[in-house]
Amino acid sequence: QECLPYLKNDAASYKKVVILSSILARLGVPGYSAYCASKAGLLGLTRSLAAEHSGDKILINALCPGWVDTKMAREGIEGFAEALNITKEQAYQEAMKPVPLGKMSEPEEIAQFVGYLLSEKQTSLTGQTIDINNGALMP
Repeated sequence: QECLPYLKNDAASYKKVVILSSILARLGVPGYSAYCASKAGLLGLTRSLAAEHSGDKILINALCPGWVDTKMAREGIEGFAEALNITKEQAYQEAMKPVPLGKMSEPEEIAQFVGYLLSEKQTSLTGQTIDINNGALMP
């Protein structure tokens, strides 16, 4: 709400907002109820805000990354390894089994896509949820 006056300031050009959610917005995962619920809420927020502000040329979209090679992901793999008493490499392989491409995304891949969504070339996407997850979820 605090940003809206700035976004509405220039009616001649499109303004963009990208909301970062997670693949867990679309999945139920034991032990992650609050996280999953909060990320799912962001998807509803994205659609509602996009509908409310499309007349002001404000394009609002959400990204739902799957595994991304970050500190949070590495800590998750380490916790998985400890819980199962296996090596980190074994835990990584187990975590990647349901991922068709068998890998995590790099943060730069996500950043490049965000860059496109925020670019002047992008004038047609709004209210969308875009999954970047190496095929782990294909709705």
